[in-house]
Amino acid sequence: MIISVIVFALYLLVLVGVGVVTYLRTKSYSDYNLAGRSNNKWVAAISAESSDMSGWLLMGLPGAAYASGFASIWTLIGLIFGTMLNWMFIANRLRIASEVFDVYSITEFLNAGWETKKDMWAW
Repeated sequence: MIISVIVFALYLLVLVGVGVVTYLRTKSYSDYNLAGRSNNKWVAAISAESSDMSGWLLMGLPGAAYASGFASIWTLIGLIFGTMLNWMFIANRLRIASEVFDVYSITEFLNAGWETKKDMWAW
């Protein structure tokens, strides 16, 4: 029992340490939202997919599989190919366009496209 408490306390200390270090490194909104645009495209893509899929894969997909049975394999296939196509055709263009429009989120990107009336995908 005491070992579990010690391990948990160490885990909490590490989490607080990571939080303090990242707080001290964050100087701007870009640093907070996009890590100052310092990550390469693969890190950004994996991060986007993990936050996009986390709730769906933990709760939605098992429920869909339970409701429809083996036919839900098509959902899995669609997710895999959709993610691959997103990484191959959209992610890099979105990264470049977000720098051109100087935006930090999808919402800001869509708003910038409406305001400027430019073709956002002609990069």
